[in-house]
Amino acid sequence: MGIISNICSVIFWNLIIPTFIGFLVTHFWKKEDKDNIVLNFAIGLITVLGIFQPITLSSIYLKLSFTLLANIMKILWLLLSLVSLVINWKRFINCFRKLLSIFKSFHIFTALVLLLIILQIFAYVEYEHIDDDDSFFVATATTTIVNDNLYIRSPFSGVLYGKLPTRYIMSPFSIFYAVMARLTGIHATIFTHLYLTIILLIFVYAVYYLWGKALFDNSRSLSIFLFLIAMLNLFGNYSEFTTQSFLLLRIWQGKAILAAGIIPFILYLCYCIYKEDSQVILWCVLFLSTSAASHVSSMGIFLAPVSVGCFAAVELIRTRKWKRTLAYLFCCLPCVVCGVIYLIIS
Repeated sequence: MGIISNICSVIFWNLIIPTFIGFLVTHFWKKEDKDNIVLNFAIGLITVLGIFQPITLSSIYLKLSFTLLANIMKILWLLLSLVSLVINWKRFINCFRKLLSIFKSFHIFTALVLLLIILQIFAYVEYEHIDDDDSFFVATATTTIVNDNLYIRSPFSGVLYGKLPTRYIMSPFSIFYAVMARLTGIHATIFTHLYLTIILLIFVYAVYYLWGKALFDNSRSLSIFLFLIAMLNLFGNYSEFTTQSFLLLRIWQGKAILAAGIIPFILYLCYCIYKEDSQVILWCVLFLSTSAASHVSSMGIFLAPVSVGCFAAVELIRTRKWKRTLAYLFCCLPCVVCGVIYLIIS
């Protein structure tokens, strides 16, 4: 029963809650296919991470206890999910019907894609990659839970920090590990290396799915696209520094999910803005995405604005609309704020 309850709690907090929050966000999106469960899960998880960043940074600087932060996030996520359930219950029914229709149009490439994804998940479940970076990131999560504080003690020695670790403090993804471990009742190391890897791998392929759906008109072409992506990922370990290596060996680390999932999702949002004439909700999700990028890795603080900036430059050349360019720049504000704070405290 212990394993079953662990799996159920992980599904609830890491799949169901983000999907419900995603439905709340897409409620304001004027899009025909907005009841797609993959779309709502991806947007929901990004929203969860994007909201988590400012609350966590505020808690660190206010020196709040870890328990208080975990309870704040628990209440906030449950409230958002409850509101979503109340206003979107008809959409949930419609989403379930669409899932049934997908199984009716099932074909060989879809089966192959699912098989390859399951194979990659199996590798994470059955085998283990030992990484030196975990001596800080995962250890910070366990230290946070044990001592009930946020970046007060060093995960290496347990002694009090003389000053905040400026290299890591602006991207406290380890605190997300700790909060999810507390909510699910699973040890932080086990949650990070086993359960979180599966959730993030699903998120990455959800982003690939969204790109395929945006680029191709029929389900067969989409399945072939996903099949090719999955094969490229499997055979992409020609260097330990490739995106594929990070994806299939240590996806739980912030820099890995940044490169494999969040940056592609940011570019997908920019593409949607380009195609759908910039609905306000898309700008909001893009804002949350840059916040999520800055949360998972310090590299996201400058890579997310660079990605958005490249798209903004193309948009400016194409449309000559300065307002859209300013909107793109505003969406980079979370990264700019984190960068400025980093320069001040370092």
